[in-house]
Order: sequence, then C-alpha cells, then structure tokens
Amino acid sequence: MTDMDGYPTVAELQVIEQWDPSDMDGLLSYIKENAWIYPDYISKKQDGWHVHTGGWSGHEEVIEAMENNYVWWAFYWYSSKRGGHYIFKDRLAV
Repeated sequence: MTDMDGYPTVAELQVIEQWDPSDMDGLLSYIKENAWIYPDYISKKQDGWHVHTGGWSGHEEVIEAMENNYVWWAFYWYSSKRGGHYIFKDRLAV
C-alpha cells in the first residue's frame, strides 16, 4: 500500500524491482492495485498495457523501480512518449 500521501513505500518499490521477470501481467496488476494513486491511468488493451504517470512524482518513482528490474524492463517495455505515457507488451507472445 502507498503511504498516507499516496506515494509508494520503499517496500513496494523493492517488490517491483525484484518482481519475477517472467510475469508481465502480474507486475502491472500489482502496481495498478497497490502503488498507483490513479489506477484508471493503467489499462490493459489489445495492443498491450498502457500506463500514464500523469506527471505525478509518485508514479515516476514506480516507473524508475520498473526500469531497475532490468530483465523485466528489457522483456516488456515497448515504447514511451513525452508526458509519461508507456506501453508494455509481451513481444514474444503471438
């Protein structure tokens, strides 16, 4: 759970950094439910998971933790755009 101001806790960020790299959906679902103050900014669509930070610094901390999970990020990061829009997809799945 986030702290009383809605920011991710150190423990949450560590969970994200250590998440099993073979589990894309699990991590994004965990983040949406536990570490994202605006869960509507994360959605699973036909072309992958769309994640929007909304420019909020707490969400940026979560993205940084995801990037620190190097193997997970290498497997699933597909694109990012200025303004905090990220797309994650399993490019190996058909």
